[in-house]
Amino acid sequence: MKEKERFEVLLEDIKDKVQLVLEGHGTLDNKIENVRQELGGKIEAVKSDLKQELGGKMDHLDEKVERFGKHLSATAVASYALLSDVQKDVQGVKQQLDEHVCQPVHR
Repeated sequence: MKEKERFEVLLEDIKDKVQLVLEGHGTLDNKIENVRQELGGKIEAVKSDLKQELGGKMDHLDEKVERFGKHLSATAVASYALLSDVQKDVQGVKQQLDEHVCQPVHR
């Protein structure tokens, strides 16, 4: 076999191997793209599920906070009324004590 023919055979062999590598890269590229699309779809599904789940929980928390706020307001009103009653009672006791102290026995 002549040198030129041997060189051509080697080049053909290299060309075939390069072609195989290119085809392998194309296959891998397609597989990577498929996995990327599949994962992207799964990620979107998880995001949607989380959004739905958290949205429901947020609504539930909003309701609880609103009920607590109403309860707190009612408690504040009742506490204010009780405090007013206590202040009136203290004023009455003070007035009775002042009247008692002003009696001649205490002078």
